Amino acid sequence: MSSKRKRSGESLSAISSQDLAEELLKRLYARRLEIAHLLRSLNGQTHQVSQPMFQHWAKRFTLAGEVRDAIDEGQFLIHYQPQVNLRTRKLVGFEALVRWRHPKRGLVSPCDFVSVAEETGLIVPLGDWVLDQACRQLSSWRDEIPGADSLQMHVNMASAQIGRPDTPILVEDCLQRYNLPPNALHLEITETSVIEKPEVAARVLEELRQANVHVWLDDFGIGHSCLGSLHQFALSGLKIDRSFVGQMEQPNSGLITKAIIALAHNLELQVTAEGIETPRQAEELERWGCEYGQGYYFSKPVPASAAAKYIVAQTLVGLEQANYAQAPSSSGFPPMMVV
Repeated sequence: MSSKRKRSGESLSAISSQDLAEELLKRLYARRLEIAHLLRSLNGQTHQVSQPMFQHWAKRFTLAGEVRDAIDEGQFLIHYQPQVNLRTRKLVGFEALVRWRHPKRGLVSPCDFVSVAEETGLIVPLGDWVLDQACRQLSSWRDEIPGADSLQMHVNMASAQIGRPDTPILVEDCLQRYNLPPNALHLEITETSVIEKPEVAARVLEELRQANVHVWLDDFGIGHSCLGSLHQFALSGLKIDRSFVGQMEQPNSGLITKAIIALAHNLELQVTAEGIETPRQAEELERWGCEYGQGYYFSKPVPASAAAKYIVAQTLVGLEQANYAQAPSSSGFPPMMVV
């Protein structure tokens, strides 16, 4: 398929500074009007929006400009969190997680910038860049590290990306650029992605399935429930949100997690559990039939260089022989995993 996608360095050309500023100002003043209307409806009087509220949105306006500059200046980077087969405890792949190395504030949490990127449309070029870099990295590992040729990469896609009809073309172009088989890429979407534009999402997901690209529903159970329509979308699996996994060791709290796993299997979907932090959680999830897991028990998200060491350690000794039951070291790996 011929390339219809600009390289990541050119991806912001369509978003000028003036367009961004105008969009942010529209959103800022629209939000003030919404709040004023709400207050008026509550007591029949008009109130000025508070200065703290205005300052909050002014900060988001500034942050949006910084995010745009960060994309242009290459301030974003990707950390990789290992995913393992819970039955064999073998490494199966990684999830690519974007991080922002701010020149003044250091590493900035995605919680602090992703929502702004989504509101301004910057999530699209940022998401395209993450997809490109994650595929490039996976291709490098598969080519250079013995035993890494079966690894998979999970990449998050925002609602705005899934809402684009040309997304399958862009994905296939990226796979071809780095000589990756389609089944090496697993895209993760949220429930919101399929609810906002269900018809477009269904068409895009079906085209991705026909291209042999896997799609997972991320953070299942915490968003708008779409249980009744899950079967309508071309999905490969569900990811159980860490909030459910974290409560598993409390009395009866694991029932929801167990039910989600059973639901997924009834729909012929695989399951990955996020946020695994203890041996007991890993053992219980495996006993309930959960196929895959990730979390600090295995490793925190790490830079590409540390992830490469993880792959090498997996190849040399295997995770079961690597003293897996010990607590993670400061590097994020169990002690014997550090190479």
